[in-house]
Amino acid sequence: MKSKDIDINQFEKIEDLYAFVDQNAFELERNRNITDLWVAYRNKSSDEGEKQKAQWEIDFSLFDVKGDKLFSQVYSSTETSERVKSYPNLNELQSEVIHYLTIRSEESSNPILKAKYNHLLWKCPNSIKHNKYAERAIENYIESIESYLDQFEEGHRKETPYQVGRLYETLLAVANSTKTELSPIKVLTKKLLFKSDFEFYTKHCRYPKN
Repeated sequence: MKSKDIDINQFEKIEDLYAFVDQNAFELERNRNITDLWVAYRNKSSDEGEKQKAQWEIDFSLFDVKGDKLFSQVYSSTETSERVKSYPNLNELQSEVIHYLTIRSEESSNPILKAKYNHLLWKCPNSIKHNKYAERAIENYIESIESYLDQFEEGHRKETPYQVGRLYETLLAVANSTKTELSPIKVLTKKLLFKSDFEFYTKHCRYPKN
């Protein structure tokens, strides 16, 4: 599924797009088409409130999570060449954006989206950051990996090992930074390591202690 093949006009209101993205997030995420879909909806909508929400979704999707690092995907030079400004910048999110992000983390039904929303909330400045968001991110990363494994068993997801490796690396990075129950991660790890037909690997990760 690619964003260019999706008729954006089928979504009459933003709730329609929320439901569509929830239902198809795994395939959209795989092809990195979620951002393009939100851009198309922002440009199509005549409602300023919906345009703003679509822009926030674009901003959230522009954060790239790799292991224990959170990267912005857009960088630009400032007036002084020594400084480089990143966009979006998690430290500059306004309270209304945080409120919206919190709502989306609760209302979305797709684990890969919920993992991303909660991970962003956990990475917010200390005045907002709370371990409950890390715990929710961990739960949803595990559920996302399980979903990818189910798709792999259906026999039509050749790139699934890469997706699983990326998510697993991030899962362990979050677990290493928090005091969380490790039993579900241990169960998942055994499943990945001893699944003979699954070429699982990850480049940089450290299994959490305990």
